[in-house]
Amino acid sequence: MKTSKVLKIGFFAAAFALLSIGVYAQPTLPGDYVTFQKVGEGVDTVTVGSRMAYKVAGDPIVASMPATIMNSSIFKWDFSKAVTIKDIAGASTLTEFDASGSPKYYTAKEISVVMPASLGDMTLTINEKSRPVNGTGCEGNDSIANIFVVAKPTLQWPATANYSSCANDAVTINVPVTGYGQWNVEYTITYKPFGGTALAAVTYTATIGANGKKAGTFGFTIPAVNFIGTDGVQGVAGEYSVHVTKLTDRISRKSLDQTLVAAVQGANNTADIPSEAYVVNILPTPTTKKLQHVENMP
Repeated sequence: MKTSKVLKIGFFAAAFALLSIGVYAQPTLPGDYVTFQKVGEGVDTVTVGSRMAYKVAGDPIVASMPATIMNSSIFKWDFSKAVTIKDIAGASTLTEFDASGSPKYYTAKEISVVMPASLGDMTLTINEKSRPVNGTGCEGNDSIANIFVVAKPTLQWPATANYSSCANDAVTINVPVTGYGQWNVEYTITYKPFGGTALAAVTYTATIGANGKKAGTFGFTIPAVNFIGTDGVQGVAGEYSVHVTKLTDRISRKSLDQTLVAAVQGANNTADIPSEAYVVNILPTPTTKKLQHVENMP
Protein backbone atom coordinates (compact mmCIF):
# COMPACT_ATOMS: atom_id res chain seq x y z
CA MET A 1 0.00 0.00 0.00
CA LYS A 2 1.06 3.63 -0.38
CA THR A 3 2.13 4.07 3.25
CA SER A 4 4.44 1.08 3.32
CA LYS A 5 6.11 2.33 0.17
CA VAL A 6 6.72 5.71 1.76
CA LEU A 7 8.06 4.05 4.89
CA LYS A 8 10.53 2.05 2.84
CA ILE A 9 11.68 5.19 1.07
CA GLY A 10 12.21 6.82 4.43
CA PHE A 11 14.43 3.97 5.66
CA PHE A 12 16.77 4.16 2.70
CA ALA A 13 16.67 7.91 2.13
CA ALA A 14 19.49 8.82 4.52
CA ALA A 15 21.48 5.66 3.77
CA PHE A 16 21.67 5.08 7.51
CA ALA A 17 24.17 7.92 7.98
CA LEU A 18 26.72 7.03 10.66
CA LEU A 19 27.68 9.44 13.37
CA SER A 20 31.34 10.36 13.48
CA ILE A 21 33.52 7.98 15.51
CA GLY A 22 37.17 6.87 15.51
CA VAL A 23 37.97 4.00 13.14
CA TYR A 24 40.87 1.75 12.23
CA ALA A 25 41.56 -0.72 9.47
CA GLN A 26 40.60 -4.18 10.64
CA PRO A 27 43.51 -6.60 10.00
CA THR A 28 41.37 -9.47 8.77
CA LEU A 29 42.92 -11.74 6.19
CA PRO A 30 40.84 -11.83 3.01
CA GLY A 31 38.59 -14.72 2.03
CA ASP A 32 37.01 -17.60 3.90
CA TYR A 33 40.17 -19.68 3.58
CA VAL A 34 43.52 -18.68 5.02
CA THR A 35 46.73 -20.40 3.92
CA PHE A 36 49.54 -20.01 6.43
CA GLN A 37 52.95 -20.12 4.77
CA LYS A 38 55.19 -18.30 7.20
CA VAL A 39 55.42 -17.31 10.83
CA GLY A 40 53.32 -14.28 11.68
CA GLU A 41 51.02 -14.53 8.68
CA GLY A 42 48.65 -11.98 10.20
CA VAL A 43 45.48 -11.75 12.25
CA ASP A 44 42.27 -13.55 11.42
CA THR A 45 39.30 -11.91 13.13
CA VAL A 46 36.42 -14.29 13.83
CA THR A 47 33.09 -14.17 15.64
CA VAL A 48 32.67 -16.08 18.89
CA GLY A 49 31.27 -19.56 18.24
CA SER A 50 31.63 -19.29 14.46
CA ARG A 51 32.85 -22.13 12.24
CA MET A 52 35.84 -21.06 10.20
CA ALA A 53 37.76 -22.81 7.43
CA TYR A 54 41.54 -23.18 7.25
CA LYS A 55 43.86 -25.10 4.94
CA VAL A 56 47.55 -25.57 4.36
CA ALA A 57 49.32 -26.70 1.21
CA GLY A 58 51.51 -29.77 1.67
CA ASP A 59 55.14 -29.71 0.67
CA PRO A 60 55.25 -30.62 -3.06
CA ILE A 61 58.57 -32.47 -2.83
CA VAL A 62 57.35 -34.72 -0.02
CA ALA A 63 54.04 -35.25 -1.80
CA SER A 64 55.78 -36.27 -5.02
CA MET A 65 57.75 -39.10 -3.44
CA PRO A 66 56.61 -42.64 -4.36
CA ALA A 67 54.33 -44.53 -1.99
CA THR A 68 57.01 -47.17 -1.56
CA ILE A 69 59.11 -44.57 0.24
CA MET A 70 56.72 -42.06 1.77
CA ASN A 71 53.23 -42.23 3.23
CA SER A 72 50.94 -39.22 3.19
CA SER A 73 52.01 -36.47 5.60
CA ILE A 74 50.17 -35.50 8.75
CA PHE A 75 49.56 -31.90 9.82
CA LYS A 76 49.64 -30.20 13.19
CA TRP A 77 46.55 -28.13 14.02
CA ASP A 78 47.35 -26.79 17.47
CA PHE A 79 45.03 -24.08 18.85
CA SER A 80 45.94 -22.29 22.07
CA LYS A 81 42.30 -22.43 23.23
CA ALA A 82 39.90 -25.33 23.25
CA VAL A 83 38.12 -25.59 19.90
CA THR A 84 36.22 -28.24 17.97
CA ILE A 85 38.04 -29.35 14.82
CA LYS A 86 35.76 -30.67 12.08
CA ASP A 87 36.04 -31.68 8.47
CA ILE A 88 35.60 -28.89 5.95
CA ALA A 89 31.90 -29.70 5.52
CA GLY A 90 31.33 -29.61 9.28
CA ALA A 91 29.75 -33.06 9.19
CA SER A 92 32.09 -34.82 11.62
CA THR A 93 34.65 -34.07 14.31
CA LEU A 94 38.20 -35.06 13.41
CA THR A 95 40.34 -37.30 15.59
CA GLU A 96 44.08 -37.01 16.05
CA PHE A 97 46.24 -39.26 13.90
CA ASP A 98 48.13 -40.59 16.91
CA ALA A 99 47.23 -38.90 20.18
CA SER A 100 50.05 -40.57 22.10
CA GLY A 101 52.87 -40.44 19.56
CA SER A 102 51.93 -37.37 17.53
CA PRO A 103 49.46 -35.25 19.51
CA LYS A 104 47.61 -32.47 17.71
CA TYR A 105 48.39 -34.01 14.29
CA TYR A 106 45.67 -34.84 11.78
CA THR A 107 45.63 -36.33 8.30
CA ALA A 108 43.50 -33.43 7.02
CA LYS A 109 45.19 -30.40 5.55
CA GLU A 110 41.85 -28.64 5.17
CA ILE A 111 39.66 -28.24 8.26
CA SER A 112 36.86 -26.21 9.77
CA VAL A 113 36.95 -25.04 13.38
CA VAL A 114 34.20 -24.06 15.79
CA MET A 115 35.62 -21.12 17.68
CA PRO A 116 35.52 -20.87 21.50
CA ALA A 117 32.81 -19.11 23.48
CA SER A 118 35.35 -16.76 25.07
CA LEU A 119 36.59 -13.53 23.51
CA GLY A 120 40.19 -12.50 22.97
CA ASP A 121 43.42 -13.57 21.34
CA MET A 122 44.44 -17.10 20.47
CA THR A 123 47.04 -18.70 18.23
CA LEU A 124 47.10 -21.50 15.70
CA THR A 125 50.35 -23.39 15.24
CA ILE A 126 50.74 -25.67 12.22
CA ASN A 127 53.46 -27.72 10.61
CA GLU A 128 53.77 -30.73 8.32
CA LYS A 129 55.28 -34.01 9.46
CA SER A 130 56.40 -36.57 6.90
CA ARG A 131 55.76 -40.30 7.36
CA PRO A 132 58.34 -42.46 5.63
CA VAL A 133 57.55 -46.13 5.10
CA ASN A 134 60.71 -46.95 7.05
CA GLY A 135 62.23 -44.82 9.77
CA THR A 136 61.19 -41.69 11.62
CA GLY A 137 59.48 -38.81 9.89
CA CYS A 138 60.72 -35.25 9.61
CA GLU A 139 58.85 -32.36 11.20
CA GLY A 140 58.74 -29.02 9.42
CA ASN A 141 59.08 -25.63 11.04
CA ASP A 142 56.10 -24.26 12.96
CA SER A 143 53.97 -21.59 11.32
CA ILE A 144 52.00 -19.46 13.76
CA ALA A 145 48.90 -17.43 13.03
CA ASN A 146 47.06 -15.07 15.34
CA ILE A 147 43.29 -15.29 15.74
CA PHE A 148 41.19 -12.59 17.38
CA VAL A 149 37.76 -13.71 18.66
CA VAL A 150 35.20 -10.91 18.82
CA ALA A 151 31.59 -10.67 19.98
CA LYS A 152 28.56 -10.98 17.74
CA PRO A 153 27.11 -7.74 16.40
CA THR A 154 24.28 -6.09 18.32
CA LEU A 155 21.53 -3.58 17.65
CA GLN A 156 19.44 -1.89 20.32
CA TRP A 157 16.39 0.32 20.29
CA PRO A 158 16.40 3.56 22.26
CA ALA A 159 15.31 3.27 25.89
CA THR A 160 11.70 4.00 24.89
CA ALA A 161 10.83 1.90 21.87
CA ASN A 162 7.87 3.96 20.74
CA TYR A 163 7.21 7.37 19.31
CA SER A 164 4.24 9.48 18.28
CA SER A 165 4.22 12.05 15.53
CA CYS A 166 1.89 13.93 13.25
CA ALA A 167 1.33 12.69 9.71
CA ASN A 168 3.40 15.41 8.08
CA ASP A 169 6.39 15.09 10.41
CA ALA A 170 9.44 12.91 9.82
CA VAL A 171 10.42 10.49 12.58
CA THR A 172 14.08 9.92 13.43
CA ILE A 173 15.22 6.91 15.45
CA ASN A 174 18.79 6.78 16.70
CA VAL A 175 19.79 3.13 16.86
CA PRO A 176 23.20 2.04 18.20
CA VAL A 177 24.88 -0.98 16.64
CA THR A 178 28.10 -2.74 17.62
CA GLY A 179 30.40 -4.93 15.58
CA TYR A 180 32.43 -4.46 12.41
CA GLY A 181 31.08 -2.72 9.31
CA GLN A 182 29.46 -3.35 7.08
CA TRP A 183 26.30 -4.47 8.83
CA ASN A 184 23.32 -6.08 7.11
CA VAL A 185 19.98 -5.57 8.82
CA GLU A 186 16.75 -7.34 7.99
CA TYR A 187 13.56 -5.86 9.39
CA THR A 188 9.81 -5.89 8.90
CA ILE A 189 7.26 -3.11 8.96
CA THR A 190 3.67 -3.80 9.92
CA TYR A 191 0.99 -1.15 9.38
CA LYS A 192 -2.20 -1.11 11.41
CA PRO A 193 -4.80 1.62 10.96
CA PHE A 194 -6.22 2.97 14.21
CA GLY A 195 -9.19 0.83 15.17
CA GLY A 196 -8.50 -1.53 12.27
CA THR A 197 -6.73 -4.79 11.45
CA ALA A 198 -2.99 -4.96 10.84
CA LEU A 199 -1.86 -5.59 7.29
CA ALA A 200 0.72 -8.23 6.40
CA ALA A 201 4.26 -7.39 7.47
CA VAL A 202 6.62 -6.26 4.71
CA THR A 203 10.28 -7.33 4.90
CA TYR A 204 13.15 -5.00 4.02
CA THR A 205 16.94 -5.24 4.11
CA ALA A 206 19.51 -2.51 4.52
CA THR A 207 23.30 -2.18 4.57
CA ILE A 208 24.79 0.07 7.23
CA GLY A 209 28.18 1.70 7.35
CA ALA A 210 31.44 1.04 5.57
CA ASN A 211 34.08 -1.66 5.73
CA GLY A 212 36.87 -1.47 8.26
CA LYS A 213 35.04 0.22 11.12
CA LYS A 214 36.20 -0.46 14.63
CA ALA A 215 33.92 -2.42 16.95
CA GLY A 216 31.91 0.04 18.98
CA THR A 217 28.58 1.78 19.27
CA PHE A 218 27.42 3.69 16.24
CA GLY A 219 24.38 5.84 15.78
CA PHE A 220 22.57 5.85 12.50
CA THR A 221 19.49 7.81 11.72
CA ILE A 222 16.34 6.23 10.41
CA PRO A 223 13.85 8.73 9.04
CA ALA A 224 11.35 5.95 9.63
CA VAL A 225 8.11 7.60 8.66
CA ASN A 226 8.36 10.68 6.54
CA PHE A 227 4.80 10.59 5.34
CA ILE A 228 5.16 12.91 2.41
CA GLY A 229 6.29 10.52 -0.31
CA THR A 230 8.22 11.25 -3.49
CA ASP A 231 4.92 11.22 -5.34
CA GLY A 232 3.60 14.01 -3.10
CA VAL A 233 0.95 11.79 -1.52
CA GLN A 234 0.56 12.10 2.23
CA GLY A 235 0.68 8.87 4.18
CA VAL A 236 -2.08 7.37 6.27
CA ALA A 237 -2.27 7.73 10.02
CA GLY A 238 -1.94 4.59 12.09
CA GLU A 239 0.48 2.36 13.99
CA TYR A 240 3.71 1.27 12.33
CA SER A 241 5.72 -1.50 14.02
CA VAL A 242 9.37 -1.86 12.99
CA HIS A 243 10.82 -5.25 13.97
CA VAL A 244 14.45 -6.28 13.43
CA THR A 245 14.66 -9.95 12.46
CA LYS A 246 18.31 -10.45 11.51
CA LEU A 247 21.64 -8.71 12.00
CA THR A 248 25.09 -9.63 10.67
CA ASP A 249 28.37 -7.79 10.41
CA ARG A 250 31.37 -8.30 8.16
CA ILE A 251 33.06 -10.70 10.58
CA SER A 252 30.07 -12.88 11.47
CA ARG A 253 29.29 -13.37 7.75
CA LYS A 254 32.60 -15.20 7.39
CA SER A 255 31.27 -18.15 9.39
CA LEU A 256 30.59 -21.29 7.36
CA ASP A 257 27.53 -21.93 9.54
CA GLN A 258 25.39 -18.84 9.98
CA THR A 259 23.20 -20.55 12.57
CA LEU A 260 26.14 -20.48 14.97
CA VAL A 261 26.40 -16.68 14.83
CA ALA A 262 22.71 -15.84 14.42
CA ALA A 263 21.68 -12.83 16.48
CA VAL A 264 19.66 -13.74 19.57
CA GLN A 265 16.47 -11.79 20.22
CA GLY A 266 15.74 -10.52 23.70
CA ALA A 267 13.18 -8.28 25.35
CA ASN A 268 14.23 -4.79 26.44
CA ASN A 269 17.57 -5.04 24.64
CA THR A 270 18.82 -7.97 26.72
CA ALA A 271 20.26 -9.85 23.74
CA ASP A 272 21.85 -9.14 20.35
CA ILE A 273 18.71 -7.68 18.80
CA PRO A 274 15.44 -6.62 20.44
CA SER A 275 12.51 -9.00 20.25
CA GLU A 276 10.04 -6.16 20.67
CA ALA A 277 9.14 -3.87 17.80
CA TYR A 278 9.77 -0.15 17.66
CA VAL A 279 6.27 1.33 17.43
CA VAL A 280 5.59 4.62 15.69
CA ASN A 281 2.12 6.13 16.00
CA ILE A 282 1.35 8.55 13.22
CA LEU A 283 -1.51 10.75 14.30
CA PRO A 284 -3.83 12.46 11.82
CA THR A 285 -3.07 16.11 11.32
CA PRO A 286 -6.22 18.21 11.58
CA THR A 287 -7.18 20.25 8.55
CA THR A 288 -8.31 23.66 9.76
CA LYS A 289 -11.64 24.60 8.25
CA LYS A 290 -12.68 28.04 7.06
CA LEU A 291 -13.96 30.44 9.65
CA GLN A 292 -17.74 30.63 9.64
CA HIS A 293 -19.77 33.63 10.77
CA VAL A 294 -22.18 32.96 13.59
CA GLU A 295 -25.01 35.41 13.96
CA ASN A 296 -25.23 37.23 17.25
CA MET A 297 -27.80 35.89 19.61
CA PRO A 298 -30.77 38.28 20.11
